[in-house]
Amino acid sequence: MEARTLQCLRRSWGHSREEDSAGVEVWRPAGYPFPLARGRNWFELREDGSATFFGPGPDDRSSATLGFWTVTGDDEFELRHSDNALSLRLKIVECSGSVLRLRQR
Repeated sequence: MEARTLQCLRRSWGHSREEDSAGVEVWRPAGYPFPLARGRNWFELREDGSATFFGPGPDDRSSATLGFWTVTGDDEFELRHSDNALSLRLKIVECSGSVLRLRQR
């Protein structure tokens, strides 16, 4: 994976599900003016390979789960919750300062 793509990934991303289409998920960086929604999933990827996942909890307050991310190939990476309850392999369709488009593998 290119260094530029790695740098692009290392930030907080919120799922802009309103923009999803044709099997591609759209994620926007922190600070993006999302429309109002009842709960939104987020993940934060850090340089050391650690990750934090945020999502609505049972009472609609955000809850955090720790995890990890690893590069698995050209423009591909895997997200794993630390308890191994969830593992996703993702293909990067686009990554820029304003959008991250992902396809599940």
